[in-house]
Amino acid sequence: MGLEDKEVLKDVNEARNIPNNSNKRSYGRVYQWSNESMKALFRNFSVKDKDVLTVVGSGDQVFGSLYNGAKSVDTFDVNKLAIYYYFLRKWIIQYFGVVYPDKEFLKNRYRDIVKLVFSLKPDNDLERKASLFWMHYLIGGNNPLLFHPGTNRQESDFAKDIDGLRKSIKPVGFKLQDITEEYEGSKQYDVVILSNIMEHVEDDFRYNTVRSNIEGLLNDGGICVCSHLLYDSKQDDWYKSEIDSMTKGSLKHEEFGDWYYYNGVDYKQEVGYVYRKR
Repeated sequence: MGLEDKEVLKDVNEARNIPNNSNKRSYGRVYQWSNESMKALFRNFSVKDKDVLTVVGSGDQVFGSLYNGAKSVDTFDVNKLAIYYYFLRKWIIQYFGVVYPDKEFLKNRYRDIVKLVFSLKPDNDLERKASLFWMHYLIGGNNPLLFHPGTNRQESDFAKDIDGLRKSIKPVGFKLQDITEEYEGSKQYDVVILSNIMEHVEDDFRYNTVRSNIEGLLNDGGICVCSHLLYDSKQDDWYKSEIDSMTKGSLKHEEFGDWYYYNGVDYKQEVGYVYRKR
């Protein structure tokens, strides 16, 4: 057994031990899909023919970027299990035509998924590691604790165009990286998608680190796209302080101009906002 195989087996053990593992950042629960509306989000900015960096998360932002014609897509996430889950979703889309593999699908098609994983011919080393992870994870039975409970699925254009989504899927870059810590890498991007990460950053030092990272990662005129999912009117002072923290350097704050419904309720909140590099 090689060193990489031992690493994957460690990852499997950590995944099967949720929520009792000691490293909940690198081995946290996975979102099966985003609670953001991908349809609303991607109509507010274009990724066509652009270099995109996005959080992996549930994978929806990655699939949305590919489907909407991004020239290249690189990703980051602090959670190793999110990266493994992206590959599982990709395989399920490619072979079963299912964009949102809910618990019923995973239960009813369990044997078919296991058979698929064991029959794969991975395109690269990371995909090989992902297939090895799921081989070992799935033969031990489904573990419902792997996924965050109760995440409501939102609209996406790519879920209604399976053939188009399949054709758009191409190799993606992955980096195990916390965006609130110093970012390693020199490539710059036209679009960086943070989803709702900023709503979870409450430490001034980490805010400053994110700002420095984004300033270095963006091309001139590039945008960093965030979400308003956790923002409400009771947090006005906090929200203004967040904007002030992020715009001390070369970033300019801009709102998206429309609204959307979250979990069926109109919260009168913008789809998102951007920080544009001046």
